[in-house]
Order: sequence, then structure tokens, then C-alpha cells
Amino acid sequence: MSATAAATPCSLRMLRLMANYHCQANRNIIKSVPAPQNAVFPVPIGFGSILATSNHIAFADELWLDRITCGGNDKIDYIYNNTDEKIEDKLWFDLTSGDWEKTSQLLIQNSEALRHYVECEVKSEEMLHEVCEYKSTDGAAKTIPRGFGLMHIFNHGTEHRAQINSSLMYMGFPIPPLDMTYFPGLEL
Repeated sequence: MSATAAATPCSLRMLRLMANYHCQANRNIIKSVPAPQNAVFPVPIGFGSILATSNHIAFADELWLDRITCGGNDKIDYIYNNTDEKIEDKLWFDLTSGDWEKTSQLLIQNSEALRHYVECEVKSEEMLHEVCEYKSTDGAAKTIPRGFGLMHIFNHGTEHRAQINSSLMYMGFPIPPLDMTYFPGLEL
């Protein structure tokens, strides 16, 4: 962590709301997949299937939690340091061997870990402005204010849940509501 602080255009209260929304929206997406075989059905949206797109969200949640907490995740470190593949190639690789149940569990586990971090570990607005150092997927040294990193990952999840909704629509299934206003208990 760099000692330099940077302005973050968000509040802890807003990020806690976004963390809760992220968890609830991921649960809604999981419930909307009618059967495991539908999760692997090829679609021309996102990462090619609901399973692959869900894996990407789960991996990115874990990757960014590692970045904003200043590292120490053995799985992330292993992928960075012990593979001949570029990290970009790992961002959508199959973390669960095509098992929708495992993917669903990983998606919830990682979004809950982010929610727990924001609600229990980020103790002050000042922590949101602390600058975190990390390696980008191409190995370059980067920095980001913690709050901005959190805003990024919640927005990232929203982008890919929209792709999953589009995939469900493409396959002819009903899509779940993802608008924040549909979730009880999400108020500022």
C-alpha cells in the first residue's frame, strides 16, 4: 500500500449498498438458470456461455479483492507466477471443470467475501482513499485508490450480469430483474 492518498468519488455507505446489491444480483442470476445444461449452452454473448461468464465474474471478484487488500492470495499469486499463459488467458478459464453447481457456489462465495470486506474491514472513509499497488493482467505495476477499485469491481459484475441476462433471453428463458430498486433492504 502506498502512503499516498487519492480522492475517491464515493462514500463508504454507497459502497456498502453496492456490495449488498452485488451479492443479491449474483444470487438472482444463479436462480434464473433453469438447469445446469443451460449454463454451458454456447451463446454469442459475454464469454460464450453463462458458465464461462459466471466464472469470469467470480475470478475477477477474487482478483480485485486481492488487489485492494494488498495481495497475499495464494491462488492469485500462483496464477501470476507459475504459468506460461498470460493472465488475460486465465480471466475466463474454467475454474470449476464445467460444474455449474461449483461455479454458482464460487460466485456467491467471492461476492460475499467482497461484501464482508466492505462491511467489516473497511472501517473509515479514509481507507477508501488509500492507494493500493498491484500488477495488471499484463504484469505492469499499477496503483488505484481502494474505493475506486471497489467501484470498478461492482460495476464489472453489473456489466457481466447484463451479458448473462442477454444470454438467457437469447435462449428464450425469462430474465430476472437486476435493477437495484427490485431488491428489498437496499436503501441509502
